[in-house]
Formats: sequence, C-alpha cells, structure tokens
Amino acid sequence: MNFEVRHTFDCDIATYERLFLDPGVANVLKVGMRQMQNVELLEHEDKNGAVKRKVRYTPVPGHYKVGPKTVPAHWAVITEESLFDRARHTMQFKNTPNIPAMLRERFHNTGRVELRDAGNGKTERVISGEIVVKIFLLGKIAERIIHKYGVELLDEEARVMQAHVLKETGKAA
Repeated sequence: MNFEVRHTFDCDIATYERLFLDPGVANVLKVGMRQMQNVELLEHEDKNGAVKRKVRYTPVPGHYKVGPKTVPAHWAVITEESLFDRARHTMQFKNTPNIPAMLRERFHNTGRVELRDAGNGKTERVISGEIVVKIFLLGKIAERIIHKYGVELLDEEARVMQAHVLKETGKAA
C-alpha cells in the first residue's frame, strides 16, 4: 500500500528543519503526544550535510487486532532509521516493528519526507512511502490498519510540532 500524508507548519523550512532535527525533539514528542508512551533517540549523527537518526517509538498500549488475530501491544513499537539530506530538505526512512525475526522479513515500511516552501513563511511536510505486509489473507487488512493508525500518529505528531514551532518562534498565543 502506497501512502502520502501532508502537514503545514507556520515557519520557514530552515526553522522547521532545525526544530525537527534537534535531538531534543524526542522529548518534545514524548511529553506532547497522548498516543505515545515513549520516544527514544537511539542515534543522532550530524555531519557532512546529513543527519542520520535512529528513533524508537513506543505507542500507548492498546488492543490491536488484525482480522480475528490479537496482536501483542509490544509489536506496535517501531524503530525508525533515517537519513536527512540538508541540501535537498529530504529524508529517507525505514521503520522496523518490534516483531519476531521470522515475521520481520514479511513487513516492509519505507518512505521519504520532503520539506517544501508553502509560501507566506510556511513549510509543507510531505511524507510518502509504502507499507507491505506479506501474510496470506491478512496482509492487506494489516496494511490498512497500520496505515490508519500511522496517519493518526502523524496527525498528532504534527499538532505537537506545530505547537513547538509556535513556541520556539515566539508566535504562540
């Protein structure tokens, strides 16, 4: 399943990029997101115009079902591995779920984040990618469920980032 999610922020690209790539943003998200139990920065390397990150996202435990199967809550934990190119304002990412190794090869979530000038001092963030779950009969259902849940998380993350942008730029009311 291919996807695309767009959000707009009230700042220029340089400001959004600075705040988004700041190692402290993990704590901002952890504190601000109700659906996220923990956001842990595992790796952050900024050199030669690129930022390499590894971030573990632990959502608040819930009841996850795919068809008749209940999915253990710890399987919803994902680790993002990403590389942000400062010159192009783009990031390539791969998300790996916390699932048994034998299932991990059946799951594929990769994509790209692109920051664009939206005019009037605003930045549009476009996240696009692919979710593939290779499990007979349940794979397509799982892809739709993961996509829906992922969009909910990204929408909440965008609200938290927008509040952070407004606070850091002195635009907060």
